[in-house]
Amino acid sequence: MQKKNENPIGDTEFGVIFDLGNPALDGCGWVIQIDGENNRATEIYSNFLEDSLLVRIHYNQLQSVSTCGIGSSISEIKINNISRF
Repeated sequence: MQKKNENPIGDTEFGVIFDLGNPALDGCGWVIQIDGENNRATEIYSNFLEDSLLVRIHYNQLQSVSTCGIGSSISEIKINNISRF
């Protein structure tokens, strides 16, 4: 995935949404893979919860991390705008 530009509303990237399993069963839940790295969004609209969905996303990288699986952590992002690609 290639970064397209940077602007005040956040980075613009192409990403892929994946369902990495139920967090209650040591999965990571819904993640957005950007540049080969999985990220957890603070919120994803339900109409984008589709495994292997290619999206264009404007987002801001947050300083926070979230638990993923057993003891792993995953970066968090805030989605400013998202669309199907």
